[in-house]
Amino acid sequence: MNGLKDIRLKHNLSMSAFAMLLQVSKSLVNMAEAGKRSLPINALLKLATLQQNGMATRSTMKTSTTPILEFEAAGQLATTKALQKHVRNCRHALTMLERRLQGLQIKYDNAIATLHMVAGERQNSTMANEDPMYTSWLNGREAAAKLQLYKCSDADITLLQIKADGLRAQRHSAEEKLQSTSATPFR
Repeated sequence: MNGLKDIRLKHNLSMSAFAMLLQVSKSLVNMAEAGKRSLPINALLKLATLQQNGMATRSTMKTSTTPILEFEAAGQLATTKALQKHVRNCRHALTMLERRLQGLQIKYDNAIATLHMVAGERQNSTMANEDPMYTSWLNGREAAAKLQLYKCSDADITLLQIKADGLRAQRHSAEEKLQSTSATPFR
């Protein structure tokens, strides 16, 4: 990985300290610096966030007596921000999915009600048997209802409900991690 060693040296960190900061092994940092392996996405995100936030510049690293603690605090801050963003994204996606699910359920229920209405009209109405315009209208209503059922089947609704349950679980997990991260004081 080009530049990884430069970043580490820029902040005056040993390979062990850098590995501890990124929460990877020292050997992985060594291989990544040599270009033999890539860092996992979590380590890259943490590194990018730290670089973006400018949390450990060369000047603060030289004057600080505890550079690792500064990096850990910055890492915890980055983790908290990432978790907060994930919770927001889950909430938004869940809201959108629930709206879509509600809309599908309404369309499905309306289509079923229309089919019941058409069947009842055909059985009970003398007009349905005598008036070709009325029969044509009933046939059109029935076709539209069947098309709507085809567009929003039980399987589609069930699939959306499963996706919504998965998003709820993700949101709950992220919220729990966020609470435990926020509750954990910096060293």
